[in-house]
Amino acid sequence: MIVLLPVGIPGCGKTYYWYKRISKIESAVRIDEEQIFKTIVSSNENLYIEYVISIFKGHIARETPIIYWDGNLLSPLYRNIIISLAKKAKYKVIGIVFDTPLAKCIIRCNERKSNSHDRNTLEKMYETFRKNEPEYDEGFDDILIIKE
Repeated sequence: MIVLLPVGIPGCGKTYYWYKRISKIESAVRIDEEQIFKTIVSSNENLYIEYVISIFKGHIARETPIIYWDGNLLSPLYRNIIISLAKKAKYKVIGIVFDTPLAKCIIRCNERKSNSHDRNTLEKMYETFRKNEPEYDEGFDDILIIKE
């Protein structure tokens, strides 16, 4: 059983990777943070985090073979919560780092109909990403780097 944690800013290719690679695997499920965020965060951000974690725990309880957590996951503290829960349930955890140039991410976000990230926000997120790239000591079993 595996948890895949893609890490990168909006527009780096995380969701594209899901659709082109992982979604073809019958036993894989995707936790779509963006969709959950749009649905819940307007009312309560703490409720949003609790809800996402409860969805994850539900997949773990059902022993879903492959869980793809489709979110930015820029914070090691947030990743730690996910990794800890996965490890307790005997899942392997693989980080997938999307090393996409900032300029490409900005262009892709600007092309989206539902773009909610301005250039300044993306620049800050990119800086956070670079300062907090996943490391093995966080508990990852493996880390893949996808360069564009």
